[in-house]
Amino acid sequence: SWRYDITPPTVALASESLAPFNASASPWLVTATFTECVTNFTAAAVTVSENAAVTEVGELQAVENGYAATITVTPAEDGEIAVSIAAGAVADVAWNGNAASDALVRVYDTTAPTAPVITGDPADGTATNAVAFAFAATAQDATDLTYYWSLSYSGGEGATQVATYEGAEFSGEVESGEGTYTASVYAVDAACNTGAVSTTSWRYDITPPTVALASETPDPFNAETNFTVVAEFSEPVAGFDDTCVSLENGTCSVSASDNSPNTYVIAVTPAADGRVSVSIAAGVVKDSAGNGNVASETIIDRVCDITRPTVTRLSCDTPDVFNAGETFEISVTFSEEVSEFMASRVIVDNERGTVTEVSGSGTQWTVVITPAAEDQITVSIAENAARDAAGNGSVAPSSSIAKIYDNTKPSVPEISGKPEAETSVGAFSMTATSTDANEPITYTWTWTYEGGSETSYGAVFAGTAKTGQNKVSVYAEDPALNTSDPCEYSWVYTPPQPEDVDFGGGVTVAIDAETGATNGVAFTALDFRPGAQSTFSLSGFDSTAESITTLTMWFEVSETLTGSRWYERVEATATYDTATRILTVTLPAGATMNGAGAYDTYFIHGIYNEDPSAEADPSVE
Repeated sequence: SWRYDITPPTVALASESLAPFNASASPWLVTATFTECVTNFTAAAVTVSENAAVTEVGELQAVENGYAATITVTPAEDGEIAVSIAAGAVADVAWNGNAASDALVRVYDTTAPTAPVITGDPADGTATNAVAFAFAATAQDATDLTYYWSLSYSGGEGATQVATYEGAEFSGEVESGEGTYTASVYAVDAACNTGAVSTTSWRYDITPPTVALASETPDPFNAETNFTVVAEFSEPVAGFDDTCVSLENGTCSVSASDNSPNTYVIAVTPAADGRVSVSIAAGVVKDSAGNGNVASETIIDRVCDITRPTVTRLSCDTPDVFNAGETFEISVTFSEEVSEFMASRVIVDNERGTVTEVSGSGTQWTVVITPAAEDQITVSIAENAARDAAGNGSVAPSSSIAKIYDNTKPSVPEISGKPEAETSVGAFSMTATSTDANEPITYTWTWTYEGGSETSYGAVFAGTAKTGQNKVSVYAEDPALNTSDPCEYSWVYTPPQPEDVDFGGGVTVAIDAETGATNGVAFTALDFRPGAQSTFSLSGFDSTAESITTLTMWFEVSETLTGSRWYERVEATATYDTATRILTVTLPAGATMNGAGAYDTYFIHGIYNEDPSAEADPSVE
């Protein structure tokens, strides 16, 4: 028996591999199921694309609906791979060639998607105080892609995953507090190829930056000192410039410090003398997260003093010319309290003196100068001789102190107009002359005589000599109080003897021969008794030019029989009538006149002044 069979076997190709598939699914296993048993089913019977090869064909095995064998297809490169069995590639036992199979196609894909591009907010590497985030991922691949997200948080103790998500877009809110958040995403294509991971990180920050102010500028400060304030923020900030500085009494410029991050140098230019203050208000700058700053706790203020002290008074009580053994003091008054005033800052012209002491404080100072040589000593105060509390140097005064140091005494005076060594002329007038480098010269006279002495000042010394020995001594004194050696001169004065003029009646009137007073006197009454009035008529005066305005009367009694003479001093009142030229003398009651006898001679003396416009001159009798 035999079987007549003209039905060709058919074959179906199938595979459990993904479509597409990647290297992890390679080689590609394809199952070929024939409707009946065939012969010669080898690799040669399988048709495959050029980018792959059939590396193995398994033995046919009986299966439920026919006979099946496994074809191993090994891809050579990415791309579409088609596997088929051509008609007549195999035959059944009746030698019927098989019918052609349908092609089984798969895509071989070993290329991973590109790393996703992340867009959205917050941007990578930024900081924000917003809690929300929203991102989208886009990768490139030939197949459809699936995106896988994860969110991690780092708060200083390591990173912790806080969320995962699948999808192209990922959004939410941070819930773990301040710190750094990182969103990671990668793409997987249809062939299960996984692309590289992309990340974006941001810092969630809701803490405002703080600022500390400091300054090394002294208080007060002057024009030579730069007033600078250092502002150090707790974190980086943006936009800090001069408009962010609260400033009173000045302007400023701001620059970043080269020495420290987050630090700025504020250079302040004062507008005027007085207090200058610097502070930073709240919210003038923001950190990278958008948090406005906290106001500075410290306000830096300094007193600006750019006015230089001046010398308001430079004085010296020492005479303009002074002598040996002396120093002289100069009082210096400044316009404000100063310090650092010292000897080296006092200028002595031509080194004619030495500054031996500078003392004082505040505004009042004293400079002591010791002369070095005879000459004019000029003392001035140097520029920047002292400094005020702010360090301003003083202005040199335009004035100076000039004194003459004189240690040379004047020459011994020469006396001119000296009386004769022996003379009967009582009046004298002498002139002293001395020489010295400095004037004026003063003269001091000492006149000594029997029973007394007198002192007079001036170049000319005049007077009336006293009876007997007279001596003058004169010395010169210059402005520095240097005194010369004295010049002395002595002479003897003998007054002339009076001449008695006899007017009759037994009375003789003595007239002083030296004065030439030989005026006639007529007596109308000669009754000298106590309490009695005697009237004398005086002639010989020119009443238009002369008068008696003062008169002192006394009486000299001469005993003519014995030749003895004595004085009886009787104070009397006297009046003189210039019209009648009558002198009336009244003796006081109780006055006595010893020896008032018939043989006595009386001398009546009266002191008067010849010139009505002059003071009474007691030298004229």
